[in-house]
Amino acid sequence: DNTPSPTPVAADKDTPSPTPTTPSPVPETSPPTAEDCQTGDFSQWSECSVKCGITSGIQFRWRNVSPIDNNGQCPSPMDIQSCTPQQQVCLGDDDPNTCIAEFGGNFSVETVASGFSSPRDVAFHPSPGMHLGNYSEGRNFHPNEGEEAWVVNGGNHSVSIVASLGSEGHQTTISRRDRGYYHYNINASAISFNHVSD
Repeated sequence: DNTPSPTPVAADKDTPSPTPTTPSPVPETSPPTAEDCQTGDFSQWSECSVKCGITSGIQFRWRNVSPIDNNGQCPSPMDIQSCTPQQQVCLGDDDPNTCIAEFGGNFSVETVASGFSSPRDVAFHPSPGMHLGNYSEGRNFHPNEGEEAWVVNGGNHSVSIVASLGSEGHQTTISRRDRGYYHYNINASAISFNHVSD
């Protein structure tokens, strides 16, 4: 091999040896805190989504949260926890022949909401306010007042949410329409709610 070997060079005793550099630490991004946002007080816990039996349900509470600046980082406005039904035995569980009583001899029928498009079915949300909260689409809602009825409309492929049903001054209806290209609600004929564990 004819490659010449490198010639060693003596270091000048007055020249300091280079000091290894340490990369600057990357500042950690702290999680958003309530100090970064304007937060309201939490509402009361909702009722347990499961009324009876041994299956755990969920309940939630909410609050108004808005960022002080424009970073958009704020704590969640909703708090969720598991819950246990107060009644372990559901009506009829101990006797398979037990029937659910009908309205009875004295009952009345009245119209509490209208303006639907060929309504097909109605179901009451187990946790009123979980979807709409106190504020949605520029409108105020009062989930602690009355029931929340969801009506599926076959005429225009939508779901009408009747919030605060039967509450004078607070009852209102908001529509949730089909997203079009997914066609979830075409010819819908029934609606129901269930509980799914993680």
